[in-house]
Amino acid sequence: MAGAFTWKEPSAKPAVADCGVTKYAVVFTSTDRANYESVETRVSLTVNRAQNAPNMPSVAMSVPYSCEKVEDVLLPEGREWQTSNQDIALEVGAEVSTVAVYTGEDKGSYVKETVTVAVTRSSCDHTAGDVLYTGAGEKAPPIRRTGWDTGNAPNAVS
Repeated sequence: MAGAFTWKEPSAKPAVADCGVTKYAVVFTSTDRANYESVETRVSLTVNRAQNAPNMPSVAMSVPYSCEKVEDVLLPEGREWQTSNQDIALEVGAEVSTVAVYTGEDKGSYVKETVTVAVTRSSCDHTAGDVLYTGAGEKAPPIRRTGWDTGNAPNAVS
């Protein structure tokens, strides 16, 4: 018999946590409505966990000089650094192995929800000799995320 099944409750979203426990109400509606009425029944479902949680970060990250600790490194939405790793200092050029954990609403629905990431902090982008001083007492410009801020240095020569 031709027809279609629909959820009795349109907002029903079977989840991994409900497998084999919850029975969902479904309605079968025949295409031949002149001879058949709709029928309601309950079904048990098996919802398998997906392989990878969404927004999985890369296994290697090169981060800006401004990131001094693991907690300073931004992760994709729904991810956090493992609590025990957040205070690890990032040394310039040194690789630090840390773990990103999935924290989305559907946590527990994936086989792989953590990923080990090798984080390497970049060195400052400025190049020695970029700014010349007259020796008249000017102060060195501050280092910014993009390198030396030569626009604020008095008597700077580019």
